[in-house]
Amino acid sequence: MAVLSDNDRAGVHADLMRDGQLGTTGLLKTDWRTLVNSLDQWLSDNASAANQAIPAGIRNSFTTAQKALALMYVVSKRYLSGA
Repeated sequence: MAVLSDNDRAGVHADLMRDGQLGTTGLLKTDWRTLVNSLDQWLSDNASAANQAIPAGIRNSFTTAQKALALMYVVSKRYLSGA
């Protein structure tokens, strides 16, 4: 899967800046954008490893969007709810 477009990355950056859950970090807006770009690139670089972690039966029947949604829920639960 390709990295997000520059416009989509800008949208994620704006969402992070508005969210407020990360508190005051002393980071510049450019640092936040670098964070978004870096994570997006990492996800792109490691997509095949994440895909291979899914059992074959599920991997072969789910669409890329379904697998991404499942990953989003797992990551959200792990890090936003303190699990």
